[in-house]
Amino acid sequence: SEGRNVPQTYCQVLELIEATPPFDTLDGRLRHLAGLRNLMAHEYLDLRFRRIRRFVETDADSIAELSRITGKWSQRNRP
Repeated sequence: SEGRNVPQTYCQVLELIEATPPFDTLDGRLRHLAGLRNLMAHEYLDLRFRRIRRFVETDADSIAELSRITGKWSQRNRP
């Protein structure tokens, strides 16, 4: 960790990713993924279906944008 704080939550990990160019163009949209991940990992689907549906309807484009940025980044940073 070289003197850096280690993220303690998934949300903090996603915030660090978003603070790093070129992912900084995501403007805070990935934070919602932490909540969605927790819902799915802990099998709260029966209780939180509306929240998951709202994510799919409003935030799913964040996944596509992350994928696009990651693809471009990986192409530029190949060994």
